Amino acid sequence: MAYKTSIYQGNQHMYDTFVRNSKNGTIFHEMNFLSYHQDRFDTIYLMTKKGNSPMAVCAGVIQEDEDGKGFIAHKGSTYGGPVIKNGGGYSYGNKIFDSIIEYLTDNEFDYWQFRLAPSHLCETQAEEVEFEALQRGGKLLPPELTTFVQLRDDIDSMDQLLDQFSSRARRAYRKADDTGIEVKWDDPDLASYHEILSETLDERYEAEPTHTLEELELLKRKYPNRIFLTTAYHNNKMIAGSLIMLLNTVSAHAFYFATRQDSYQLGGLNKVIPDAILTLHQDHQIYNFNFGISSGKYGKTPNSGLFKFKEGFHNRNILRKTFKLHFS
Repeated sequence: MAYKTSIYQGNQHMYDTFVRNSKNGTIFHEMNFLSYHQDRFDTIYLMTKKGNSPMAVCAGVIQEDEDGKGFIAHKGSTYGGPVIKNGGGYSYGNKIFDSIIEYLTDNEFDYWQFRLAPSHLCETQAEEVEFEALQRGGKLLPPELTTFVQLRDDIDSMDQLLDQFSSRARRAYRKADDTGIEVKWDDPDLASYHEILSETLDERYEAEPTHTLEELELLKRKYPNRIFLTTAYHNNKMIAGSLIMLLNTVSAHAFYFATRQDSYQLGGLNKVIPDAILTLHQDHQIYNFNFGISSGKYGKTPNSGLFKFKEGFHNRNILRKTFKLHFS
């Protein structure tokens, strides 16, 4: 039976249920997530079917540039590209790519660009997507290095977790603990956190947060049980924090490490991160904690200090890959 790709006409619940039950879907592929910035992007949702059975979905936006008309999957998301039904292998991937490319070329697209979720974050490895991109002459754009920690099954206490970290990270955690740092999980005070975040980015990079406070509040309302703000307090004052997202049932992703500049030496993040990792492992059975990239401009400007901080948690580094397929 032939595979056919078309614009998805169903409801959000069915689309997101497919993503959650897929091989490689994450929160960033869900319609519920992508719709939070619908005022910025006019998103196209595609679904590939075999008969009446959904086999894949892919969301993206149209971009016109010097290379022509592009389908960018997705411009407003950390990860994108085709999300594949669980249970299939090479033949699924091959036919899904053929079908999506047929749709894109029939609709006069000149290229297709997508950034894949690293395979270690997926519920099931789906590297046939990368294979198909390369087989079709896809160009690998300059990759970025993302950092993650993979937890052992037997960790059930902070002492066991700290044993997995470097001696430097263990000392930093205990120093912050002795200083009286208190950590709040699922802190509702997004406004104070966003203020610290804005200060951090302005001081260090002369930049602003990608997300406004209103957008963070909207995302939290959309995902009350998958997005958590974890913060550090000293003398009842918020001094640091990070936003944590559950990508799927096995992995979490940290966004926006932020520290109040006048409290940097207190080491709030040194306590926030281990506490968050242990909570995720114990309460949500998360085994992969992703710190994200430590560079800008598609990996061309690595931040060695940020890499050093993250690697203190005995992390691993893996490439985050973006592919671009030209059709002519």
